[in-house]
Amino acid sequence: MNKSDIEFAHDAIQAILNTDKTIVGTATVVKDATNGKNAEDIAIVAANTVHSAAELFSKLSVIGVVVNGTEAFNTIYNNWNTSSTLEKAGSVLSLLTAIGTTVAKIHPATALVANALSVGLSMYALATDDSPETEQAVNDLLTAANNLKDDNWSDATSLLQEGKTVADSLISLSNQINDGSIQFVKDGDTLSQIAQDNSLSLNELLALNPQYKANPDDVKAGALLILKDNAGTQSLSDYLKEHTDDPQAFSALIDSLKTEL
Repeated sequence: MNKSDIEFAHDAIQAILNTDKTIVGTATVVKDATNGKNAEDIAIVAANTVHSAAELFSKLSVIGVVVNGTEAFNTIYNNWNTSSTLEKAGSVLSLLTAIGTTVAKIHPATALVANALSVGLSMYALATDDSPETEQAVNDLLTAANNLKDDNWSDATSLLQEGKTVADSLISLSNQINDGSIQFVKDGDTLSQIAQDNSLSLNELLALNPQYKANPDDVKAGALLILKDNAGTQSLSDYLKEHTDDPQAFSALIDSLKTEL
């Protein structure tokens, strides 16, 4: 069965993001990826990706970025319907400048969001305005986004979920931040403090993030931590708090622990 233009647009955004470095002459790359497809469908998918990336960006705690990029972010997120295509492109470019290569390279989620914004907006711009000015703006935008990629770019794309579109993956990350399922480590954070802040013991946090068991002090800013398992199972600490006066609950817990041991 042939893919719809909407499916094709989603796949094109995914493919461009998954490349380590976008080829120079980036507007041509985006044009080729959507050649012969319905411009309206392409624009819808691209705009959805931009808004999903902007939503996630608003939840990322990266020192300096949110403050420095506020005006640019407002144009993207709040003034979408009233700003021109060139204004949108200029705003994303300003936001990339505010982020800077240093922050992006130590914070994979920020690098991913920046590139998703850039690719999505580039695709939207070229689908709605084929002027030379727009093509130049897209080239400038994607060149700047490309500079945020480094040898660890796979750490950023690993945040995209298999079987989901880029937009849906970004929305899923936003939702998981909202419900406390995940957290991105900020500079100065320790696993012990993060565990305490989320009513977990350090061992519980390490059980959810076993890659840090060998060296809990090796966690870096920008790392993604899981705070709940996929089923949203409550922590042992919370369970004990809720069942302090319930002997049967304690008995069931002890039996389950014996089984695991």
